[in-house]
Amino acid sequence: MPKAGICSPNPLTAPPRVLYYNKDAFKKAGLDPEQPPKTWQELADYTAKLRAAGMKCGYASGWQGWIQLENFSAWNGLPFASKNNGFDGTDAVLEFNKPEQVKHIALLEEMNKKGDFSYVGRKDESTEKFYNGDCAMTTAFLRFARQYPPVCQI
Repeated sequence: MPKAGICSPNPLTAPPRVLYYNKDAFKKAGLDPEQPPKTWQELADYTAKLRAAGMKCGYASGWQGWIQLENFSAWNGLPFASKNNGFDGTDAVLEFNKPEQVKHIALLEEMNKKGDFSYVGRKDESTEKFYNGDCAMTTAFLRFARQYPPVCQI
């Protein structure tokens, strides 16, 4: 947090990340298209069903460090770094190697080994795979919905 009386601009944006999912693929896999997964374990279970129903890719995510570590930590109330997540000093230490984050990455690794999670690139490549119908689910920025309005209903 900024100190009193000191201007502390943050040059980074914080667009919300959204889970996008293909309702038609959900129907084909016997999943309720109105009930997206609510936990990471549910997401893993859904991807297996989606792949069994013929999807090439159950789930893909771009910006893995940001979404799968930094955002995962924030969503779960876990620090990403010491010193108030780096706001209280340049000597902050990254703390994303804690049991919860390791367990999350291990789940993604397990999904990857089964073919249910696909690494398609470190940026926005997963949104293209979702748009093309190759991936049933992706985690991406909210702006994706504006870039691909024919497939995104919010």
